[in-house]
Amino acid sequence: DLVEYLVEKGVAFREAHEAVGRLVRYAGEENSKLAELSLKEIRRFSPQFDAGVYSLFDPRVSVSRKKTPGSTRQSEVKKCLQSWKKKLRRA
Repeated sequence: DLVEYLVEKGVAFREAHEAVGRLVRYAGEENSKLAELSLKEIRRFSPQFDAGVYSLFDPRVSVSRKKTPGSTRQSEVKKCLQSWKKKLRRA
């Protein structure tokens, strides 16, 4: 989600991936959860991060951002469940 967030802000995927990797490593070294880091700390890894990054740590927000068929987006999960219920009724 963090990589996608940076890409949406115009950061090249490769650069975003590297920045997030370094951020995750830093959090591990600090024995901190990403959500516990200050914005100042997070921005050390990419100036494109802003306060909106904290919303990504909410699982509901994370799931709702998914858009592709078969993703974890709530509407996609419902479609999948309905499809399987139909198949199971026929079995």
